[in-house]
Amino acid sequence: MARDLGLDEVVDHFTLTSEETGWLRNKTGATRLGFAVQMKFLLWRGRFPKMRLELPRDAVAHIARQVDVDPGELARYDFTSRTAQRHRTELRELTGWHECARTDMVKLTSWLVDEIWHDERREEPIRAELLKQMRVDLIEPPTADQVSTIIRSALHQAEERALEEAAARLALAEGCTRRLDALVTDTVGGQDDEPGDEEAEDIEAVLSQIKAHPGNVSLNSLLDEIAKLQQVRALAVPADAFARRCHVGGWRGRILGLIMVEGDRPWGACRRRTGGTGTRSRSSRTVCGCTSGSRSVSVKSRS
Repeated sequence: MARDLGLDEVVDHFTLTSEETGWLRNKTGATRLGFAVQMKFLLWRGRFPKMRLELPRDAVAHIARQVDVDPGELARYDFTSRTAQRHRTELRELTGWHECARTDMVKLTSWLVDEIWHDERREEPIRAELLKQMRVDLIEPPTADQVSTIIRSALHQAEERALEEAAARLALAEGCTRRLDALVTDTVGGQDDEPGDEEAEDIEAVLSQIKAHPGNVSLNSLLDEIAKLQQVRALAVPADAFARRCHVGGWRGRILGLIMVEGDRPWGACRRRTGGTGTRSRSSRTVCGCTSGSRSVSVKSRS
C-alpha cells in the first residue's frame, strides 16, 4: 500500500458523511469496504484507484472502522472486477463525477486556450491547471496520452491566437507589414515585369546584415551594430507588437526546430548551405547568415 498520510489528512479526506454512510446500507464485508474506499479515493484524488497499492494504509484503516469491516477484507476486493466497475458507475451517479467525453475534451481545450494564450507555454504548469479544472468540473482525468493531446491542441490554438494578435498590431502601423514583407520575402526576379535581381539582392543583403555575427569587439564592429539598430528602427515596428515576451521565445524555438545546424554550432554562428562554395546561392532562401572567424557553417531548412 501507499505511504501513510497522517491523522489530519486522513480525517479531512477519508471521513464518511452521514449521506455517504447511507449509500452503504445494502453492502457488507469486502464489498462494503471496497465501495467506501473507492468513493473516498475519488473525492480525494479526482479519480478511482486502479489497485490496492495506491491506497494509504492509515486511510483504509480509518474507513474500515467507520463501516465496521476488518481492513484485511479489502484483500478480497478486486478493483478490476465487474463488481468494482459496477460500483464506479453507481458512484458516478451519486457524486456527479463522470468520465471525460469528447465534448469535455473540446470544452477543456477551449478553456485552456483562454487561460494560457497570453502567458504560459510550459507543459507542466499547464497540465497542473488542466487537472485542477477537471476537479472543478467533476471530470475524471482521461489517459495520459489524451491529456497530452488536449495540452498540445491548446498550445497550438494559443499560438495561433498570439500570432493573430501580433499581426493585428502590426497592421495598425502604417506601412509596417509592407516593410517587414520586403525584408523577409525572397523576391528574386526572373521576369521582365518583376523586381530586378539587383533589388532582390539589396533586400537579402539588409536581412543578412542584420543577422550577421558582430565579430570581435572593435570600433568598426560597434559602428556596424549601431547601423543594424538603425535599420531595425527604420521598420517602425510598434512597441507593443510583441508585448508578450513568452511569444517571442516560443517563436524562436519553432524557428530553431526548422533549422539543422551542422556540427551543433550555436544559432549565432551559422550560414545557409551554399554547395561548398562559401558564396550565397540565389536559388535558395536565406535562413540564417553569419560567419564565425574565417569558417563558414552551413544550415538548410526542412521542408
